[in-house]
Amino acid sequence: MRYSIAGMSGTAVEWGLFFLLNQLLKIYYPIAAIIALLFSTLVNWCVGRMILFKASGNNKREILLVYLACFSGLFLNLIIMWLLINKFSIGEMLAKMMASVIVFGWNYLFRTRIIYRHHP
Repeated sequence: MRYSIAGMSGTAVEWGLFFLLNQLLKIYYPIAAIIALLFSTLVNWCVGRMILFKASGNNKREILLVYLACFSGLFLNLIIMWLLINKFSIGEMLAKMMASVIVFGWNYLFRTRIIYRHHP
């Protein structure tokens, strides 16, 4: 449940920033998705550290692994978005939301199995 709260804070930032960049400023969706995800990952990491995960003891390693999860999740996110937009004609904002929900599970597993496996 606490992971969901931390995730929702990052997701709210990601979706809000994506909407602003893509829908309002008309920035091409992959670029908007990358910018939004990079910023929201930092927010998610901060909130997660406050309410969910204890520090691993090595902040540099921890943030590096968090961004590694971010980039692998970003790769999945962009592939899913591309499929939904180009093959199924789903709007960019809805495709972003659907991709985020799918990638949520990947991020959870990466964090619990790799980043914080000894620090619940």
